[in-house]
Amino acid sequence: MKQKKLILLLLIVFALVANLSLTRADNLNTWIKPTGLYGGEINDVKFSPNFANDKTVFAGGPEGVYVSYDGGSNWNALIFTGGEGVTSIALSSNFATDHTLIAGSKNGVYISNNAGSSWSSFQKGAPSAYIIDVESNANGDYFALSFDGFFTEKKPTEDHWSVIQTFQTIVPNTFAVVDNSVYVGCEMGTIYKVNLLDDTKESIASNLTEGAISSISVKENEVVISTYDDGVFISSNGKNFSHELQGNKLSSVIISTEGNIYALETYGGVKVKKGSFWQDLPINISSTNISFALAPDFNTSNTMIIASYEYGIIKSNDLKMLSASNNGITNVNVSSIGFSKQYKDNTTIYLGTLLNGLYISKNGGKSFVNTNNMQLHQITSITELSTGSLAAGTFGEGIWVSNDNGTSFVQAEILKTDSISFVEEASSGVVVVGTKNDGLYLTNLQFKNATKAKDLWSIDTNISALRTYGENIFTGTSGGSLYLSSDNGKTFKEVANNAFWGLAITGLAISPNYSTDGAILVGTAGGEFLSRDKGIHFKPIYDLGTTWADGCAFSPNFVTDSTAVVGAWGYIYVTSNNFMSFNNIYSNISNRYITQVALTPDFSYGKSGSIIVLTSSGGIFNLAQSLPIVVKMTIGKTGMDVNGKFIPTDTAPVIKNSRTLVPIRFISDAFGANVEWNDKEKKVSVMLDHHEIVLYIGKATAYVDGKEMQIDPTNSKVVPEIINNRTYVPVRFISEGFNAKIEWNDTLKEVTITLGGAQ
Repeated sequence: MKQKKLILLLLIVFALVANLSLTRADNLNTWIKPTGLYGGEINDVKFSPNFANDKTVFAGGPEGVYVSYDGGSNWNALIFTGGEGVTSIALSSNFATDHTLIAGSKNGVYISNNAGSSWSSFQKGAPSAYIIDVESNANGDYFALSFDGFFTEKKPTEDHWSVIQTFQTIVPNTFAVVDNSVYVGCEMGTIYKVNLLDDTKESIASNLTEGAISSISVKENEVVISTYDDGVFISSNGKNFSHELQGNKLSSVIISTEGNIYALETYGGVKVKKGSFWQDLPINISSTNISFALAPDFNTSNTMIIASYEYGIIKSNDLKMLSASNNGITNVNVSSIGFSKQYKDNTTIYLGTLLNGLYISKNGGKSFVNTNNMQLHQITSITELSTGSLAAGTFGEGIWVSNDNGTSFVQAEILKTDSISFVEEASSGVVVVGTKNDGLYLTNLQFKNATKAKDLWSIDTNISALRTYGENIFTGTSGGSLYLSSDNGKTFKEVANNAFWGLAITGLAISPNYSTDGAILVGTAGGEFLSRDKGIHFKPIYDLGTTWADGCAFSPNFVTDSTAVVGAWGYIYVTSNNFMSFNNIYSNISNRYITQVALTPDFSYGKSGSIIVLTSSGGIFNLAQSLPIVVKMTIGKTGMDVNGKFIPTDTAPVIKNSRTLVPIRFISDAFGANVEWNDKEKKVSVMLDHHEIVLYIGKATAYVDGKEMQIDPTNSKVVPEIINNRTYVPVRFISEGFNAKIEWNDTLKEVTITLGGAQ
């Protein structure tokens, strides 16, 4: 018994040590968003009241808040701490001077007094946190409408919200503030008018439609109502309404300063009423439109911005052409990822999206370019075949194939009306196609003929996971069945002994060393399971409990780095000790529903490649696996510590003119930089990652990538020097020139330089 307890204690200690080691590496977990993947869901746009001069526009969506300073062409993401994304935005009428705006979210109202740079909770006195609409007026008042029917007001002289009215017997959707009146639109075509002078309300219309009011616009005595299902209702006196654009599905309506009416179709374009006639302003993008806004100087600039579900910002400056304008907004619904068969040579990644088309990266995921193809199709799977062709599975439209690197696609002859979940190539030219509605099929590289796979239960029509390993084909279903074919798809047998019965299989990964280690990782709606005997037996991964997996992956170098990754809503779990322990590295991925995790083919834990996370409305996130180089040197002492290893040196750092100087040769060697010395010019050149720093002995100026800079703007005596036949340089300048972090410990007289990794 004592021996068993000792063994158990040792195992616990080992697991703790392994976990501590893992935690140290995983603290380097700042996820980066690639550039070029622009678009996605935006719920609301608001122009600055001073737009004619500052060209400022704000946009909000599930990911937070964006700002544009050039009229909506280029955007910058702002840090939003609301936690649940943005449903609506309102700007102060004095925004030009007070820089104040508020944002409604599912987690309450937030306020910024510095044009969105920082936010704080603005919820005092509000009885509800799920905010669907916020507005402001010229008097400095703010108004908020909650999902459960509380209409609140915050006056400029008060520090809290006050409930003005409640709408709890009928669901409210939107409101508009005009002078001392508020118009509230509800379900079943009901309109209320609230008098802000005495806080009373009256019903001015009911049963206008069977659906809901989508927006309200008021100008003087004219009230225009848009509906989600049946056009617009117009009143010239606020009481009697006429019905126009009958049957049109509209998401928003605006009366311009000239009195024209602009109605935004939920699917389609903009309807414009000038006088008695409606005209069409088409949108040449298949978007789902959520709301829109006209610039304050609309009568001269004609600037209109639409917030959409798939394409984020759609903009027009001439009321003739509307186009996507999302530079800087990475908020795309990404559905699938594929890697080139020659990834280690060309670093090419393919991304499929839902209605945003196909994106391609040729630099390992640092940036993406939209191919301008497949926008009208919902891509559910993207795969590069051994022939070089790209196969894109779609929702309801079968498989589309490109033989020119994604420039153009044609529909395959098979499964033309099926919804495809996966297209995977096995061996010997066999291609396996999983569908969402009709089970599993086998075809060839030309997609000429399709044969339905045998041996799957008739109820297993939704293929939710598919992986291949040589002639082995693994298939998971939404009902929890796991099938294996060991003969390239000729026959299938159910494995796992019903370990996941009733649980949707949402992740499936096969060890790259499967032929010898037999490891299979399965993620389900009720937890994660691991097999080490080729699927005969599965055991739950107790560390992860009943976490709903949203994809899982083995490292391509699993045999050496022992790493696997599991994605979940709010978690990215990684193990680098062969499943002995896990650590959550979710970090700065916020408000995103994770749909898949993938590791680049050159991935090696802590050394190379990337962990890539796909999300339903935030595009993708990329975590590069490159450990930082940490160099420590002590004033007056020879030798240096590089990532915990002592490296002997023949000289030591010194302090001169109140600044630390270090031997450039030793620092450069630690960083992997190249150093060149020009004795005639007394010039030292340091090159690292395509960047170059040039310094001259005794000179206070240097050059960084060709740009002249002062080494120390506050102290011209700080210059490179030759000491004991070694070239010494100011440590802060050389470190910051290569984007390294520098720290000083005055007690130990120790300088620490950190290059790379998450700092």
